[in-house]
Amino acid sequence: MGIIDRNEIRFVDKAYLFEKNPRKGGWGFAEIPQIPEILPDKHSPFMWQKIKGSIFILLLWCIAGNLSAQILTGIVLDKESREPVVGAHVYLEGSSLFDVTDADGGFKITVNSVVNVPLVIRHISYQPVTIPNPFTTLTDTIFVKEQDYSLSEIVVQASKYTRKEMLSVFRKVFLGTSPAAESCIIENEDKIELWYNNSTYTLSAECDVPILIHNRYLGYRLHVTLIDFEAEFPKQGIKATEPVIKYQCSIIFEDLALNNKRIAGRRMSTYIGSSSHFLRALANNKLDEFGYELFESGEKYANLLINCFTLADAENFTKVVININPNLQNRTMYFGVPSLGRFYATRNKRAESTEIVFFTTTLYIDAWGQLSNPNHLLFRGYMGNQRFGERLPVNFGIE
Repeated sequence: MGIIDRNEIRFVDKAYLFEKNPRKGGWGFAEIPQIPEILPDKHSPFMWQKIKGSIFILLLWCIAGNLSAQILTGIVLDKESREPVVGAHVYLEGSSLFDVTDADGGFKITVNSVVNVPLVIRHISYQPVTIPNPFTTLTDTIFVKEQDYSLSEIVVQASKYTRKEMLSVFRKVFLGTSPAAESCIIENEDKIELWYNNSTYTLSAECDVPILIHNRYLGYRLHVTLIDFEAEFPKQGIKATEPVIKYQCSIIFEDLALNNKRIAGRRMSTYIGSSSHFLRALANNKLDEFGYELFESGEKYANLLINCFTLADAENFTKVVININPNLQNRTMYFGVPSLGRFYATRNKRAESTEIVFFTTTLYIDAWGQLSNPNHLLFRGYMGNQRFGERLPVNFGIE
């Protein structure tokens, strides 16, 4: 994942720490002094090359603005008995911000700003509840229904592959093949059900409990509730080329390495050059400063694009207007939806590029670098190849 070489760490020219500014009564960016190099990790799947000379590391930054703490709080009750639901996980989707309901069914989550992330409530005995826009729609009391465990009819089809073969392929397409992915252990993979459809060449997976992924390289435990997963392969079968993957899931990140500087460096190298890094740079008008270049074509980076975007403040968002003429004559279909156009992004003149397909000319990006509608952009290529083994929380660096 990312633009960083697998054999070295590259740092940008400046370092910023997103911190509170008492003089301005808000939050802003402060340049930080030189810091020591990150030492090689002898236990890593690969060795970092030493960094020579003066270096500065980009700590994390987000959209500039006056961010104030927001508190999400409430009580979770059983809808029938009106009794408190104890032990439910309440979290902002895809983040490391969560709480577990107490003896009274209560929870409290503190967030640094209003963001476009739903609040999810999950308990093994109850149906999950998802609350969009929790900063405006969350009520004091949330009622949950008991889970329906009635069995549905299952059609069993003989598979040409063994469970061992299917599990090996699932790990690869689900986690990826990077050093971070190779460090991952699925702690309860025996709970994952797998089957292969010989007619559609599709590998499917489901799990009745959250899949627990211990990412030793990035220092997280992911709790992944798999709602839907399909990997469609060519006719040659699951051992052929990369499949087309469609999935839907819900994720909590449990941080296992809060004060580990070595792992902090790994997380940073994974973050820089990712789609999240790109969107935060775009929303803060810092694409040039962080080394991004945009091109009309991915072939030999033809036709450099400049002044592609117009930015404006919107309530809790940065409004981004794409100033690239839509290609209305040759609109490519993606998952049944016609695109308006595309451009290609590279960083620091690297060989790898990302094709970014847009389905609207107006985007809204929140303080975490999240799109108001994730379906408005499609990342293909370098940024789009991120799998679960390289996932970072959506609030990475701005907690």
